[in-house]
Amino acid sequence: MFFKEEALRGYSIIELYEFVQHAGDIAQIVEPDTQKRVESWDLLRNLNQKFRLPWLCAGDFNELVRSDEKLGGNRRSNNQMQLFRDAIDACGLLDLGYGGSKFTWSKHYRNGYSIWERLDRALCTPEWLARFAGTKVTHLTCTTSDHSPLWITPYDIPPPPPLSRPFRFEEMWLSDKGCGQVIEAVWRDTSSYEAEAQVLKKIEKCGTELTQWSRRKFVHVRKNIVEKRKWLAKAEVAARHSGCNLRVRELKREINELLIKENIMWRQRAKSFWLVGGDMNSKYFHSRATQRYRRNRIMGIQNSLGDWVTQPNDIAETFIESYQQLFASSNPRMEEAALIHMEKSVTNEMNAMLMQEFTEVEVEVALKQMAPLKAPGPDAKEGHGGSYAWRSILKGREVIRRGARWRVGDGENIKIWGDKWLPSLHTPTIQGPLTADLQNAKVSSLISPITRQWKYNVLHNSFRVEDVELIQKIPLSRISANHSLF
Repeated sequence: MFFKEEALRGYSIIELYEFVQHAGDIAQIVEPDTQKRVESWDLLRNLNQKFRLPWLCAGDFNELVRSDEKLGGNRRSNNQMQLFRDAIDACGLLDLGYGGSKFTWSKHYRNGYSIWERLDRALCTPEWLARFAGTKVTHLTCTTSDHSPLWITPYDIPPPPPLSRPFRFEEMWLSDKGCGQVIEAVWRDTSSYEAEAQVLKKIEKCGTELTQWSRRKFVHVRKNIVEKRKWLAKAEVAARHSGCNLRVRELKREINELLIKENIMWRQRAKSFWLVGGDMNSKYFHSRATQRYRRNRIMGIQNSLGDWVTQPNDIAETFIESYQQLFASSNPRMEEAALIHMEKSVTNEMNAMLMQEFTEVEVEVALKQMAPLKAPGPDAKEGHGGSYAWRSILKGREVIRRGARWRVGDGENIKIWGDKWLPSLHTPTIQGPLTADLQNAKVSSLISPITRQWKYNVLHNSFRVEDVELIQKIPLSRISANHSLF
């Protein structure tokens, strides 16, 4: 709906609202006179204060938000742009962005000089974006007007393609005691797995069981909240007549539990680090997650033939084709020859430091820097309380150690007796009698430093035949290498 000066002059705010309400959720208010543009901003503010509707305000605002939205001609007054920005902020409007050309208005002179500006845009309220999170705005080409038409498609977020998704642990599961019961049941399962695969199999099964349990328990959190609120309204009416509020208190408790779960779910997806705890703010987290979706969403891509494709399957095929060509070696390049003539940025000392193996202390520090569901980094800060995530990882370290084996490198820190270093599932330690001369010896004493081979005489004189056969199966590198657990 378009309002011109003549149409606005005889109507009040209430009558304008009725026009907007009759037209639906979409409305446009246009003031073509530059000198009276402030009146348009005041009208937007008045409508915003009186009526809270899901708004989409789109079209020719005849104003810029930033100076880079203009190419050519005189610079736009910053005060003039600031008035527009203030009106947008006062109404809480969001710019939906665009696809296509950056500019929506142009003027071409006969001397070849042109002026380009982005005067047309689509702004919406958070309520609109929550309802139509997948809204697309495209700047079309037009030869009969100096303005580019805006093609707006108010879509909701489209359902994801039916692809197998990797397992992701949901923080909201921790609010239900059933989560711990599922995990405990899986790890107490006595199903027969091969010893080397037992931990991995149980982790995989744990993910499967948690996913199935979640589908039964948390399938429609928002839908359940809406339904239970309806039940609560009826229960309150019944309680006023019966004098019994048991059902009211029960429903309130269930709704609050669902709200907590919904809050955690959106917080995990919003990736907003600064808000810790506090009141439930699902609307805020929903908008943050929606913003993340819109930022990461690929609307279209140009394929190898130069065609612009927008269908999800076509976009996926374009990516696959591009990377297949990227990593295929049809014309090998001479990187090494080129690198010889380039100055090194990383010194030998820096490289030696970077190549050092990470220590247990470094791993623990990195884990403690992590928020329960985030990754460490330069901006990470250690919280006041310990994270259940890193505490679980550190406790799981002992389980891994009991099943881990030493991969023999130089053998300097591997004890011959006691440590698990033999390539055997059932007998990974030396089983023969302990000799006095090798009581505290390391595996490195069994390796010749010159030939990097096992000392066969020492092996046959010190160990059982079965142990010697297992030791000789262990390959040794000609270059002394560090040992590691696997």
